[in-house]
Amino acid sequence: MDTASLLIALLRASNIPARYVYGTIQLPINQVMNWVGGFIDPKSALEFMAQGGVPITGEVAGGKIVAAKIEHVWVQAYVNYFPSRGARNGPGNEWIPLDASYKQYTYTQGMNITQAVPFDAQSFINTITSMATINQAQGYVTNVNSQYISRTIQDYTNQVANYISQTNPNATVGDVIGKKQIIQQNFPYLLGTLPYQVLAKGWEASEVPDNLRYKITFQVTNPQTLQTDINYTVSLAQIAGKRLTLNYAPATSADEAAIESYIPTGSSITISSFPTSLPAYLINMKPQLMIDGQVVATGSSKGLGGPETLTMTFSDANQYSDTATTNLIAGEYYGIGIDAGGIAPQTMLNSQAQLANVQSRLQAQDFTGITKDDILGSLLYTIAISYYAEYDVMDQMQAKMMGVVIARIPSDAIFSVSMNVSYMFGVATNISPSGLKMDVQRNLELTQASDGDNNKVIKYMLTSGMNSSAMENGVPEQLFSTPTNPVEGISAVKAIQIANNEGIPIYTVNQSNISAVLPQLQLPSDVISDIQNAVNADKTVTVSKTQITYNGWTGVGYIIIDPTTGAGAYMISGGLGGAELLWLSIVWGVLFFLIFLVSVVAAPVVGVFGGAILATLSGVLGTFLSNMIKQHYGY
Repeated sequence: MDTASLLIALLRASNIPARYVYGTIQLPINQVMNWVGGFIDPKSALEFMAQGGVPITGEVAGGKIVAAKIEHVWVQAYVNYFPSRGARNGPGNEWIPLDASYKQYTYTQGMNITQAVPFDAQSFINTITSMATINQAQGYVTNVNSQYISRTIQDYTNQVANYISQTNPNATVGDVIGKKQIIQQNFPYLLGTLPYQVLAKGWEASEVPDNLRYKITFQVTNPQTLQTDINYTVSLAQIAGKRLTLNYAPATSADEAAIESYIPTGSSITISSFPTSLPAYLINMKPQLMIDGQVVATGSSKGLGGPETLTMTFSDANQYSDTATTNLIAGEYYGIGIDAGGIAPQTMLNSQAQLANVQSRLQAQDFTGITKDDILGSLLYTIAISYYAEYDVMDQMQAKMMGVVIARIPSDAIFSVSMNVSYMFGVATNISPSGLKMDVQRNLELTQASDGDNNKVIKYMLTSGMNSSAMENGVPEQLFSTPTNPVEGISAVKAIQIANNEGIPIYTVNQSNISAVLPQLQLPSDVISDIQNAVNADKTVTVSKTQITYNGWTGVGYIIIDPTTGAGAYMISGGLGGAELLWLSIVWGVLFFLIFLVSVVAAPVVGVFGGAILATLSGVLGTFLSNMIKQHYGY
């Protein structure tokens, strides 16, 4: 349907009428396997399409699957078919079927790295085991030599790089891991037929029926009163590739004036002149959802520092709904990155251009028309989508090397500014800047081994999950760190690594040992409850015995794995499925200015103190995006 929509848009832009057609088609199974990812097992190809909600059934003959019936969407265009058969554009006289989505590919195998550059995995494991502290009786391990692991992996990486440079110095990623290329068919005229058998034709429509549109509903709720502040539904097509942010603005002019009263004035303002906190009980805020800087929904007044909940409901064309929930604090700022099936190169280029524009205007002290969302919203949103842009590319390469076919299901990542809130009798009294955090509540892919071997899927899911957790702190660290101000973050994987390095026992908890292990864990009650619930659901949990304290952050990281699928949740304290980025003074000060000042009165103040730093951050982010675009997208 996506590809049909693109073709229809192009036809209409050329003044050629076009419409959707829905029906049932039949294809030989070999063509289906080729079309959907180069499968060599027919059943796996059918299951992969069914996972994605495509109505499909196999046709069996002689005990084998020989064909597939698929519900499908194609296009009809009203073209000048007689007499030119579409070779010349002119007044239309015939509706002709077209399908740009159906393709066949040539698949090319990559280098056999494992054979050319062998790695002795068993010896590697034996060495790690011999150096670690393993307590079989109590069921934990610690002091795994992470430096040895990193050094060994880097040595092997160098060996592989040397082999590739010697064998094929101009090798592309596709040359190394394998690639697929469309088998092009260029005809001088329109054939007037489809490349498959149409068994039945259903509806025709000028636009996608509303009930078949993928939609997301954003609902902001007060968990104490259950009052809904925002309830906004939009189709995925309307927001794909657009900047999506959720922030809080002063509820009234009186609240705005209250904030203004804390802004220092005079000619000798310094960073130390600014308050390190605000009295939350004196200020009310209201939530607002923004798309590309435009407010599309606004909520009711809420005390600064008060709790709210964001629930995003993802509803697909099969009317199946799934939710992702994030805890909010009134006054925080949230950049919401939606991965609608891959982050397009143009999306990254647009973000880079936006940041470059903000950077140049800040450096020129030109604040006319610049809003808080232009600066902070752009930064937070860009980091959220940068996470998926890099992660998706890594997953595609990993899946290819492991013989797994994947496809991204719409997912989200929220990167936000976080606040510390002081309470008295349940009421927020003071609020101060805390850090930055990444929350990935919905990270979904279709996965299927091309040969039907489910063990490959499990191994892929475990690898992908570890990568996703490491990148939750790794990508923001890359973006915010400067040579003089390195930034550190905490994710589940990193927290467990730090605990291991500090000699804290690391347990693997399952149903066979939970009764013995649970009393040993010195962790917050909510984490203990989460572990208990996960194990009761036949999951396996990896967790350290105690919390860690790292650069002022105290908490625990834990990993919940479904052993039958390899799917997992990579959690840190506070219910985050992501990472927390710890403040350093430079980031602390600038973002504090932005949250409370930029959209209110303080453009000159930002110019004095924040402009140069924000310009630097925008420049670092722009450079990162430029390098990533070149490496991952080829230009």
